[in-house]
Amino acid sequence: MRRIPDIQKTVPKKQSSALFSKKQERHFVRGVVHTSEQQERNYVSRTHMWQVMFLWLLFFLVAGYQVFFSGMLMIERVTIEGAGLLTSGEVEQTVQEALSEHIWTVFPQNNFLVLSMLRVEERLLASSPLIRQVSVKKLFPSTVIVSLLERGNFLFWCSGEESCFLIDEEGVLQDWPKAQEEHRVAHIFLDDEAKKPAKVGDRVVTRQFLLFINGLSQAFTEQSGITIRERMFVPSRYTDELRLETNEGFSLQINTGIPIERTLNTLRIVREKAIPEERRADLISVDLRIPGKAFYQLRNEVPQETEISPDDGTDLDEN
Repeated sequence: MRRIPDIQKTVPKKQSSALFSKKQERHFVRGVVHTSEQQERNYVSRTHMWQVMFLWLLFFLVAGYQVFFSGMLMIERVTIEGAGLLTSGEVEQTVQEALSEHIWTVFPQNNFLVLSMLRVEERLLASSPLIRQVSVKKLFPSTVIVSLLERGNFLFWCSGEESCFLIDEEGVLQDWPKAQEEHRVAHIFLDDEAKKPAKVGDRVVTRQFLLFINGLSQAFTEQSGITIRERMFVPSRYTDELRLETNEGFSLQINTGIPIERTLNTLRIVREKAIPEERRADLISVDLRIPGKAFYQLRNEVPQETEISPDDGTDLDEN
């Protein structure tokens, strides 16, 4: 029997058309099926995420502009407290100069949130030696309150031929070249007779010494009627001794460790009890550095010693 070979019919592939959608392709990656539909959903999700991020960014940009640059929180009022020697105008001008500055050259400091109170305080302290302490506070939404504590006098330290340095409340030398040109307060000069070189930052006196010096002129005027000159002399920055010149023509050597009231009482006794009234104009010097004793000298005479009774300060024993 004759064998007839099988003839396979070749069927042409049906091409996709608009009427027949192409069968979705499947991709197998580690057992997970990803279709083009899932890819489209992922694309839409990513697009939505970027849109949300853009909207948040836009929100923060608009909010930042409103807060920092629109003037909504701009400082509009400056209140000055404690200004006596300085005028309110002088202080406010310095504050306005600080407010006109920018932080990182971008953010205006004239803004309630951005304003650095420390920067304003530093600028005020650097503006005038009359300012001893300053405190700056913010009052929402647009007010700055400045509280000042002024210096009652200027105390200078002079050593040799060098210029005089201003002494601060801690006894440390400060560089204020124009302080001597400020005459709204009294000036007191301490001349270092040891001529030891000094520089800015040196601590030359103690706080107790400063308290003693600051009350010296007033105590002499009120309790003895004697006016002491503005220039005083210290043998060394390490001693408690002080030499004063008076407008009455005599000098005084005192110990800053002895209360000024006791020193003035001893001086009164010497002038009233030890020196005859007709010779008081001849008084050249009085040394009150030793408690209970006084050494005084009259013109054309040798120095004399007087002992003061510690009980009532009236008994005298002259040698």
